Amino acid sequence: MSLTATVLALNLSLYPIPEPDKEWQVFSNVTVNGYVEDNSVYQLVKGNKGEYDYGSEYAYTFNQAEFGVGYKDLSLAVFSRYEWYLDYSSDTFKVHAQTTNHEDVDENDTYNIHLEANHLISEGIKLAYSPSITDNFHTHFAVSYLNAKELMDGKLWGAFTKKGRTDYQGQLYLDYSFTEDELLDYDMRAPKSDYAYTTDVGFTWLFHEKVLFSFYAQDLYSKISWVDAPYNRAEANSARVDTDDNGFDSVRPAAKAILGYQDHIQTLPTKYHARLAYIVDDQSISTKLFSVGDLHIVDFEWSRQWNQQVYTEVNYTPQTGAIGAKLASYGIHLAVKADSTDYQQASAINVSIGYAYQW
Repeated sequence: MSLTATVLALNLSLYPIPEPDKEWQVFSNVTVNGYVEDNSVYQLVKGNKGEYDYGSEYAYTFNQAEFGVGYKDLSLAVFSRYEWYLDYSSDTFKVHAQTTNHEDVDENDTYNIHLEANHLISEGIKLAYSPSITDNFHTHFAVSYLNAKELMDGKLWGAFTKKGRTDYQGQLYLDYSFTEDELLDYDMRAPKSDYAYTTDVGFTWLFHEKVLFSFYAQDLYSKISWVDAPYNRAEANSARVDTDDNGFDSVRPAAKAILGYQDHIQTLPTKYHARLAYIVDDQSISTKLFSVGDLHIVDFEWSRQWNQQVYTEVNYTPQTGAIGAKLASYGIHLAVKADSTDYQQASAINVSIGYAYQW
């Protein structure tokens, strides 16, 4: 394989691989990654009125900024992370959209409610080890210690039907821990993070001179321990039956909530990345998969290594219609991807900018 093709293979890896003839490196990277299935990221975050696609079931934003230094196979970085992951039923999103637009929910339709939310703001330090087992097989292991700042972890579920203008029937349940109560706006004391860590693993395998496979699992195992985290367990039931001493039944709605503080363990969703690439001289075509929870997003990519210093990539996501491009030159890289030139209308937004210098 030519030198240009070898450099191309390193660029196709899903995690940084130190060049074999270099000992030291410094690097920085800022990544913004947002997605709302068939809807605008900006519109959902801002809670603006507008047209919503009720078929949506997933939304996330994973953002990170880091700066680090490496020596041979070892690296140490400081970072800041901001992340949301939402998994919900289409009925849940429909209720959200109708409420946002100040519309009445549909009468006589049963809404099956399901919402799971996982949110964390943190900063920390990451130690990574990226040994090359052979010239064609590279591995990556990392552990991060987090100073967790903000928490939301829990779920809302149940079902209800609107029978009249103010008549609702059904049951809803809420169970979640939080730093700030976004749903019911209770004023509670913020929790403290006792300890928190997460691990990453990956490998890049050039198993044929023209075929490369790269895999990376972020937050493969994570544990965030919160001390005295506020929690809310609530139930709303439209049909509670009471029987008095004379045997008469009465039906009346009931709502109850238990608020308090408890130690809470939060785990982060694992983000899986995989790429299969076919390399011909200084060019490659590849398929890339990103997966989190039950969401799977596939990209098709074309890339070229023009020389040892210039790398370009163009990619397309059929599921969202997003088109992206990446340029890396002399240690600086910039990648942009979206499904709309108007960021307020985009359902998928990816921006990454960084710098790496090795000597």
